[in-house]
Amino acid sequence: MNGPTKTIPLNVLTQIINHKTTTMKTATKVILSVAAAAAAGAMIGMLLAPEKGKDLQAKIRDGAKDWLAELSSLLTMGREVAEEARSQGEEALAGLKKGTKALSEKV
Repeated sequence: MNGPTKTIPLNVLTQIINHKTTTMKTATKVILSVAAAAAAGAMIGMLLAPEKGKDLQAKIRDGAKDWLAELSSLLTMGREVAEEARSQGEEALAGLKKGTKALSEKV
C-alpha cells in the first residue's frame, strides 16, 4: 500500500442515494398537489360565479387548457429531473464499482 486510503462505508452511500430518491419523490408529490389544488380551486370559483352557461363553459375550457399546459410543463421538468437523477446514480454506481474493483485488487 502506498498510504492510507479513505473509504466510505456502503451503508452511508446507500443512505445518501436513498435520501436523494426520497427527496425527488416528495418534490414531485408537492408539485402535483399544488397543481391539482390550483385547478380544483379555479373550477370551484368558476362554478360558484354567477355567469351565463356559455360564458362559464368557455372559461372552464380555457382554464382546462391552461392547466393542461402547466401540467405538461411540470411533467417535462419532472422527466428532466428524473433523467438527471438516473445519470447521477449511474455515475455513483460506476464509481462504486471502480472503487470496489480497486480494493479487491489490493486484497
